[in-house]
Amino acid sequence: MKVSIKSIVVLGIFLFLCLALFTALFHKPCIERGLARTIHESLVEVNIFPDTVFCRNLEVTLDGTVNDSASWYLASHYSAAIPGVRLVENHLQVIPSPVHFSLQDTLQHITSVHPVTFVMNSSKLTEEGEAALIRIRKVLAFFPESEIAIAGYTDSQGDSAYNQRLSLARSETVLQWLIGHGQPENRFKIMGFGEQDPVADNSDPEGRAKNRRVHFTVHESGDNNGVSR
Repeated sequence: MKVSIKSIVVLGIFLFLCLALFTALFHKPCIERGLARTIHESLVEVNIFPDTVFCRNLEVTLDGTVNDSASWYLASHYSAAIPGVRLVENHLQVIPSPVHFSLQDTLQHITSVHPVTFVMNSSKLTEEGEAALIRIRKVLAFFPESEIAIAGYTDSQGDSAYNQRLSLARSETVLQWLIGHGQPENRFKIMGFGEQDPVADNSDPEGRAKNRRVHFTVHESGDNNGVSR
């Protein structure tokens, strides 16, 4: 059975049109719904709660309200940083609210969801810890005048004096990571609190992993009980 070149060409065009129709009707909308969901989740992580995130033709529209201009710019930056997004139209309105999410609120929210954690008995960041710092760095960029205290902690394993030194080394690791990613050193102060103030039970491995952490505090004058530099 002979098949003409014309028939092959017609079949090829038909298949191409079918693929294009499938992409337009099913594949592309799925991608865009996924982008909108990813953007919404990323914004919620930094205390920004848009009413709607709409994506069409890989162009994103944000609607709703925010409390300040820093949150407005942060929403644009986070949305544009999502792979696949071509354009962001930020229609968020800046309306000051009695419930204001400060930089401290935002840092605390991020580290509660994505704690900066370390390898056991080490000042080396875990992969999850570095991923958390990426989020924190993006937020700090919108508050360049704020001074930040970085407090390191350990679990309860080992000698308390050693843990004190290790906690300070963990703060130093975070400081050097932030400096290496564009943050000025003079806005930070580092402290080490050893095994003080655990956030989880030190009797099991999961709890100890959560206690190997750092905490960020927007600096206010006052004494502290940790070891600092």
